[in-house]
Amino acid sequence: MVMIIGSKTRKLNVKYTPLDAICEIVPYGGVPDRQAYNSRDGGWSPNYKTGAHLCLFPHCNAINPNSETVKNYVNDELTSIAWYELVYNFASKKYVRGTQISTGDDYEVIGDSSGGLIKGMLIVKKNSSVNDPIRLEFEASYTNPLSKQVIRYLGQKTVFCDDTERPIPVLHVSPMVSVWNPLTDAKNVTFEAILTDGKTDVTNSKNTRFFWYRKTNISGETYSLELITGSADKDIDVVSLPTKTAIVDGEDVTVSGNKLTIDRDLIGDAEYYVCKAMYRVDGLKSSDSLGDTDPSEEFAALRKMPAYEPSYSGVGDTDDENLSYINPTAHLFVKNTEINNIEEFFKIRWHVKVPGDTDFKVVAEGLSPKIPFVNGMALYNTMEDLGATKIFVDDNGNYLVDEDGAIIVGK
Repeated sequence: MVMIIGSKTRKLNVKYTPLDAICEIVPYGGVPDRQAYNSRDGGWSPNYKTGAHLCLFPHCNAINPNSETVKNYVNDELTSIAWYELVYNFASKKYVRGTQISTGDDYEVIGDSSGGLIKGMLIVKKNSSVNDPIRLEFEASYTNPLSKQVIRYLGQKTVFCDDTERPIPVLHVSPMVSVWNPLTDAKNVTFEAILTDGKTDVTNSKNTRFFWYRKTNISGETYSLELITGSADKDIDVVSLPTKTAIVDGEDVTVSGNKLTIDRDLIGDAEYYVCKAMYRVDGLKSSDSLGDTDPSEEFAALRKMPAYEPSYSGVGDTDDENLSYINPTAHLFVKNTEINNIEEFFKIRWHVKVPGDTDFKVVAEGLSPKIPFVNGMALYNTMEDLGATKIFVDDNGNYLVDEDGAIIVGK
């Protein structure tokens, strides 16, 4: 008789490593993905419409990072393949998907192919534009047959077009960085933009426009742009934004000029800006929009307190046995120069240690306080930067104003 002591049943499974997905859209077949346009004779090179078409191949990889065996691509197993043209949405101020591309006069989508070698390819049969290049987005899915992991591929491609006859504008903003010392520097600073077409200064040309922006929602390298008009609620830091005349649709109109003056006392610790310029040799149109070929320049204003040395006067040894109080006065020096109105920038504290105490204690605040005198006492003062001027807002982020409508600020 066999006696069964017992056993443990255990289910064994393979733990699959998640695959790394890479999607790179590359030109296929030797036709370049950038065109040149000659505005003098109106010809493209290469001409995607009448000559060789542009073939864009979405090279989709699914790689096991722990394996030396790499599957070069998975295009033959892609599903839900789709291409879209990106169009500019003026409400959200960004490019969004337009209608899904289907095979027609302008494009051909390769949904399948012999052996799957070029599955997902897009054939472009139309030419790009200098001011509004073709912007495309690709999307597809792949399911790992072993782990059933679903990978979603997403890639974007812009087909640029350069005008070989049109000069490339160059924009320069000065100063690039304005470092403000609130103790000795003037509050206002003017940023000036200069635009050239490569040969001549076209800053004041009637075919030139300038756009000034404030960076918001900054997160690493990403941010939003807030247009500065000089009169918007958020333009509290703007002292002046002079205008200039431009010809738009053949008529004189008033637009923002090439200078921006700000009050650095109202930027907080730092404010970051962007200037963009639009120059059209053949004249401005109201339908014009800023594109990738229009120049832009980033610049900034920073608040930086200089190295300073606090001291005081008005006290010393005394032969007055009945002295009850001392009345010291604080002073502040920057590079051996005394600074006035220091209470506007600093909180001044006075520290005292009397005989028998082990530590200093804060006994008073202010520029020239009245402090009880104790024979043998030790005294020193400190100055704490009150920080940048703050703009007071309510719970909804709206600026608070006084009864005269002035925005309330403080330290």
